[in-house]
Amino acid sequence: MSRMVFHMIYFYTNNKEVNYLLDGILDVQMEIARKAVEYEIDAVWTGDDFGNQLALAFSPAIFRKYFKARYEKLWGFYRSKDKKIFHHSCGNTMEILDDLIEIGLDVINPVQPEAMNIKILSDKYSDKISFFGGISTQRVLPFGTREEVINEIREKVKALGINSGYIVSPSHEVTSDCPMANFEAMRTEFMKISGVGSKNKHE
Repeated sequence: MSRMVFHMIYFYTNNKEVNYLLDGILDVQMEIARKAVEYEIDAVWTGDDFGNQLALAFSPAIFRKYFKARYEKLWGFYRSKDKKIFHHSCGNTMEILDDLIEIGLDVINPVQPEAMNIKILSDKYSDKISFFGGISTQRVLPFGTREEVINEIREKVKALGINSGYIVSPSHEVTSDCPMANFEAMRTEFMKISGVGSKNKHE
């Protein structure tokens, strides 16, 4: 094990060792996949944090050199068993979303509004994948008013739910910095959207 900065350097200086490590991780993931599809599940969840708040953690070329083919193999196995692919990656992954879609992505999480442009996501990808997340846990939930929380949710539903099955949720875990009033406002709005507890769904 070593510090993250050294791993970033190893992508350029230690190709053999990096490939050995990633092949080992893929072997484990493939074994998990073979076991997982024995169960009656509709979808699977994979995850790697490829992004940071501003951009990818490394270049698209590094993703394509080391990760793309490995994910294509893993996701290809799941898709051969008719499983939908949910993938978690924190941060801004805009530069590789086309790659992820090409190899089988169905749902991207967590869709951090502080990291990715929601309008661009919607305009370019809403007819190709579904979005899971989108409600700001950095800004609106901890620091906004009740009305701002409700508006945030409605704006994201309108933007991200145009063509596909948007899964409305916080962009990350809701932590103790979120006032209870905002949490309740979020929960109530989610229930309205889903139609839970009422005869008519929220418009």
